[in-house]
Formats: sequence, structure tokens, C-alpha cells
Amino acid sequence: MSDQHDRIHHLEAQVASLTDKLESLVANDHPAPRPSGTGRVAASQVETGPPTGSRRNLLKLAAGAAAGGAVVAVSGATGRVAAEPAGALNLIAPVRVYDSREDQEPLDVTKGPLSPGENRAVDCTVNGSGVPADATGVVLNLTAADPVDVGNLAVYPDGTEPPSISTLNYRPGENIANSTISGCGPGATIRVQCGPTGVGATDFVVDISGYYL
Repeated sequence: MSDQHDRIHHLEAQVASLTDKLESLVANDHPAPRPSGTGRVAASQVETGPPTGSRRNLLKLAAGAAAGGAVVAVSGATGRVAAEPAGALNLIAPVRVYDSREDQEPLDVTKGPLSPGENRAVDCTVNGSGVPADATGVVLNLTAADPVDVGNLAVYPDGTEPPSISTLNYRPGENIANSTISGCGPGATIRVQCGPTGVGATDFVVDISGYYL
């Protein structure tokens, strides 16, 4: 337990430093936490705008990459860290498995904005992600891109009913992202729903950074 507490305290210090740095980032920059010694990744975990428009989101970081580690939820707004038990978690370099915008990779997926009340399947095994078809869950980053009005998105396992709560809420003209963990349906497939209570359609992006077996 002491080792886990030490890791959590270390993460708290890192989060405090990251929160300070976020305020000075320029528009469209995208911090992407990654293992020490590895190169910068293209997929983001936090979307930011100019200092007056930056938004703090929930980051989920792994305290250990091996099976039986702990998933640590870090709130950038409060600096609070909470650990929760994890199964066989496998961390991967973030990879984009879905982008609804035309001419954006991956190209061989359904394109077009998602309107309120609609949902769409996302195959987490595509684009060389390394996620196996028998994965039971995924660690992902969901981004609402170029929404036309207020609304919300929810992620859930394919083949199940949509949840009553949202994964992220968006406003017109604001790109916003949030990290979460979702169970998978058959073939490591998830669904993204545009909440029926919203009024605006939005494009969306899904980046995967880990999976459970």
C-alpha cells in the first residue's frame, strides 16, 4: 500500500504542475501524457484553447502497466487523486480509431456528424490499434469536434442500452475532450450516443490508450 500511496503523491505533484502549464498553452495545443522515454503521440488526452478558454478535464492514468495494477483518476480542477482496482489492463500508445470528420483518418469508417438521439458503433480494433477483438473494455479519449449547438455524448458497450448520464457535454463552436473507461461489446465495439436532450449535432473523435482482457 505504501508504494501505491507514494505513486499517488507523485501523481498529485505532476498534476499540479500540468495544471499550471495548461493555462499558458496556445490554441489547439494538446497535452498527451505518455510513458517516460517514449516519443510524443499525435492523439490527445486533454484539449485546450487560449488561456481564457482552456478547460480542465478528467485524466485517467495507470499506476502500473502490468495486470493487477490500479487505474488512477486525476481531477485537474481539484488535484484529487482516486485509485480503483483494475483487471488485466494493457496500456498502448494512443491511437485514433474513429473520426467522423471527412478526410480524417481512419477513412474507412462511417463519416458525418452525430445528431441528438443518434448513436454510432466504433470498432476499437481498427487502424492498427492493437486492441484484440476479445477485449472486455477500453481506456479512451472522446472529443466533440465543431458542435453546432449545446449537447452531450455518452459512450457505452455495443449491444447494451445507452446510459442515462453523459461522458461529456459540449457547447457550440468549442472542441472539448474527456477521458473515460468503457466496457466493450462483441468484437471490441463501443457505441457513442448523441444525447436526445441536446439540440446540436457534432462530429466526434475516439482515441484508445489501453484495453482490458
